[in-house]
Amino acid sequence: MYDSTTAELIRRAPPLRDLDRNSLPDRFAEAFARIAAMRVRLRSGEESDEDLEETRRFAKRLAQTNEALVALSPERDDRRSAAFVAGTAYQLVHQIDVLSDDAPHETSLGLAAITADISAMLLFLIAEASADANEVSLRVRISGDNLEREVLRTLIELAQGRVVRIVERQLVRPDRVVRSATDALYHLILRGVRRLASALAGNESTDDATAILRQAQRLACQASADPGRPAGFDAQPVIGAGQPAVFPGPYHLASLLLPVVDALAEGAVVRVPPPGNVDRNRWRMLVAEFAKERPYLWPNQRKAISQGYLDAGVSSVVGLPTGAGKSAVFQLKIGAALLARRRVLFLAPTHALVDQTRRDLDRVIPDVRVFGEPSDELLPVGTEDVLVMTPEACLYLQHMEPDILRDIGLLVFDECHLVHPKSDTDRRAIDAMLCVVNSVRLAPDADLLLLSAMLKNTSELSAWLAELTGRRALAFDMAWKPTRQLRGCVVYDADRIEELQQMLVRERQRTRSRSVPAAVKRRLGLTPYGLFSVKQTWASVDRSDYALLRLCSEAHELGTNARWRLTPNAGAASVTVASAAAEAGVTTLVFSQSIRMAVSIAERVAGSLGRTAIALDESEKRWAAAAADELGGQGQLYVDIEDDVVVAGATAHHGLLLAEERRLIESLYQRSDGLKVLSATSTLGQGINTPSELVIIAEDSRFNEDTGRRELLEPRELLNAAVRAGRAGRGTTGIVLVIPGEVVRFDDREARIGRRWTRLREVFGQSDQCLTIDTAVPLTWRD
Repeated sequence: MYDSTTAELIRRAPPLRDLDRNSLPDRFAEAFARIAAMRVRLRSGEESDEDLEETRRFAKRLAQTNEALVALSPERDDRRSAAFVAGTAYQLVHQIDVLSDDAPHETSLGLAAITADISAMLLFLIAEASADANEVSLRVRISGDNLEREVLRTLIELAQGRVVRIVERQLVRPDRVVRSATDALYHLILRGVRRLASALAGNESTDDATAILRQAQRLACQASADPGRPAGFDAQPVIGAGQPAVFPGPYHLASLLLPVVDALAEGAVVRVPPPGNVDRNRWRMLVAEFAKERPYLWPNQRKAISQGYLDAGVSSVVGLPTGAGKSAVFQLKIGAALLARRRVLFLAPTHALVDQTRRDLDRVIPDVRVFGEPSDELLPVGTEDVLVMTPEACLYLQHMEPDILRDIGLLVFDECHLVHPKSDTDRRAIDAMLCVVNSVRLAPDADLLLLSAMLKNTSELSAWLAELTGRRALAFDMAWKPTRQLRGCVVYDADRIEELQQMLVRERQRTRSRSVPAAVKRRLGLTPYGLFSVKQTWASVDRSDYALLRLCSEAHELGTNARWRLTPNAGAASVTVASAAAEAGVTTLVFSQSIRMAVSIAERVAGSLGRTAIALDESEKRWAAAAADELGGQGQLYVDIEDDVVVAGATAHHGLLLAEERRLIESLYQRSDGLKVLSATSTLGQGINTPSELVIIAEDSRFNEDTGRRELLEPRELLNAAVRAGRAGRGTTGIVLVIPGEVVRFDDREARIGRRWTRLREVFGQSDQCLTIDTAVPLTWRD
């Protein structure tokens, strides 16, 4: 489940009695697997409430102990590890409480304590796990008086990276909200958090925030000569006689916020120094604009910047996993190039990704002129700052209007694994590579930035870039990412499979029918199980590294082939699991290999879920109207709409959608109150930002017309679909469920599993960075 960097962070947690730190990542993973399974109505036949309660007790002890260590010794070397373990343990406790309906419904800041959700949120910020902090912030329920509500809102916005919003809001006046010494302390802490937000927005140093929080910490534990008034609050109302002079709640909040200041300051985007060829004042304006949406950089992004990634004359190959922040990486590089008055060419493999990139750049870089290749137009008009297009369009442009590209200073190629040919006659790969080589010929001084989550040989590619350009080239391939995934395979009880197969043998002998009768098919219902790995990959064959969990409370019908052999019936299995997940509020993405299959799954899931009511926003109304006009009416859309309200909770997504309908569907799916299930073809896996809590890969193979057989998909296709599980900031732990093309038998007594899983293990036994691109041919072309 955890990547190697995060697993090592967990193992470096402070040593505690009876705690096996080496196995702690796996213990966390197994607990999350069981909880995630139960959320979508999955329940292991062996687990019990006592087991979950023991997990809860362990997690709560672990959380509170590590939280105390962080608060009492914020300068300790293992602070990040202790904070991450504490935050993760609090997440476990919360999820178990939700399952048992015991989760607290209110967040509070009191004299004696602060609630665990606030602690978890701040602990994740200390651990530089801002995506996890953001996720926790979404469940915080603001309550209390005006002061408490304002403090909570400010802490939530800090966790969500909305520092500019904090700064723009006026500080509540103390004479209106302070009624006690406890109030005075929380108001002082509020001032400290606002100073921190101002610093993260680029307005001042974090020293003021630290000084204010230290003052609050000091005052919270000072006794006063007057038992009713703490020292330092000359103008504040007194508290009743007999009340303690120490204020644990404010003291603890200030103690956690002090290391938050250090952690966020270290990763603040406004602290990124300007590249050597960029004006300092203009750079400060640019990073301040970035801070409005993304004030904190992740550790992998900071590492790239520290090695000179942003400097002019430096090319790079970036192999960060999907969801690891490569958008921020290339956006900063583009911003640096534009400030140095260098035009940018951005290559993306699909029109959908071209459109998404253009919209993102328009949003994050002010006053930039971006050309995004529309479907009915090819050549750019004028001299835009950034040209965004497919490699095929760029190759045509190089031939027809080469002068337009001669002043390009930066070439960015997203999803650059496109240059890796799928076959000897892969025209797209050839065009893509010719596009890159021709760009270097036309603009020899341009920097190159190659991006892909699939790259395995980044160092070899960076050496090729250095030889191609004659300048420095860097390689970045950190495996870390802010989300985690539980990857599992659908399996069936071996004994029950044998019983059903024997029943088919007997029925075939009794009938003259060449195909299995419908009455017999109805007897083929079987409950699916999921075999989930607690490791990041399926590399292990140790049974203890896997958790076996029952999928759904109801069985689904298996299929049969012409030889009366059992088949998985992937469509029915997908519908059963996706429907159960959607009813539990889990956002689900189902991948299949044909439009027909995708549409069928979407329709069956929508029927299972019943009618819904999702009101379209203004943008969605415009997209729906434009698509309906083009197609001849709303009844022709894949989205079921009545009076500007979506009435079905699932729909299909594929490569033949109109641009407006595609935007509509993606917008509805990304909303927290939108579509719960999206059934898609593999085109959705090509870089489009639609992450999900659960990804079901309904087909692991496709029919090859040349061989006349179904063949297992390429590793990059399966892994690229899998990485869509997990939403940074909303659901950092995603679930991947593969439905194999053959029925996989599992005998838990003998720890034996079917051969199809063994074949899939060759794919899922490796990391997402699975593709080695051959650089020898491109060098020959250049020569």
